[in-house]
Amino acid sequence: MTAPQLKNVPSKKSPDFSDFEKEALETASNDALKLDLQRHLNKLHREQREDIKERISAIEKRCNEEIRKTLEKHVKTQIETHFKETLKSLQGEVMKLFSPLLKRAEEDVVSLRSAVNKTNGLCQDIQEKYAFRTAPPHSKG
Repeated sequence: MTAPQLKNVPSKKSPDFSDFEKEALETASNDALKLDLQRHLNKLHREQREDIKERISAIEKRCNEEIRKTLEKHVKTQIETHFKETLKSLQGEVMKLFSPLLKRAEEDVVSLRSAVNKTNGLCQDIQEKYAFRTAPPHSKG
């Protein structure tokens, strides 16, 4: 037996450097593209977060202002209503408290008027009774 012939055996080609270079460029290009895309996505994400924060802040401010105005309006109305009701109640209570006093004062005024009238009547009676003594003498003529 003789040694096998190498002529008929297909020889394996050694990889060509240009294929490696091409593959390396594709990988580098893909990596750069991925990196660029990631940066762009991060930037968009950051911008969207800031935009959302600004919108939420604006909504919060509007809500706070609306709540303040609504509370101010309703609390003012409730306080006014409560004050009016309290005032009416107090007026009623004051009238109840002072009613006997006022009635007594009216009775005292009536009694005083009666006493003054009696005193005036007595004074007039006295003046009429003693009028002849205090009258100037009549001259004879």
